[in-house]
Amino acid sequence: MDEFRGGVMLALGDFLFSINGAQYQQLRTAKKWRWATRSRVNRKPAKQFQGPDSGSKTLNITIHPEKKADLYVFDNMEALADKGEPLRLVGGTPTGGADLGLWVIEAIDHNDQYFTDNGLPLEMKGTLTISEYGEDEY
Repeated sequence: MDEFRGGVMLALGDFLFSINGAQYQQLRTAKKWRWATRSRVNRKPAKQFQGPDSGSKTLNITIHPEKKADLYVFDNMEALADKGEPLRLVGGTPTGGADLGLWVIEAIDHNDQYFTDNGLPLEMKGTLTISEYGEDEY
């Protein structure tokens, strides 16, 4: 976990978000709770609390490609998502990495803009949405 002191912001499996590579400019965290709805005649439906739902995180990513590998950041994320496996999420803290458990990739959205004369993007922006896997606890 020492790499977190060297500019790594977050790690999702083997994919690193860092100051020197793929960066996110905004990290949005959402929490939800589950409520079952029971229909009732001539009354408003009743709600029954069923517990917390999976949390989610959305990362807004901007890449200004400086090397060839930078052009494939979103492709690499998509390949990771295609595996359909939960990934360990480790977040950077001032003292190193904090294990945030297993997470899954739910969505990737990206667009390229400001192109060179040979079609290479000068700016790549997108979002990555992940959610908690919901590990079984025994």
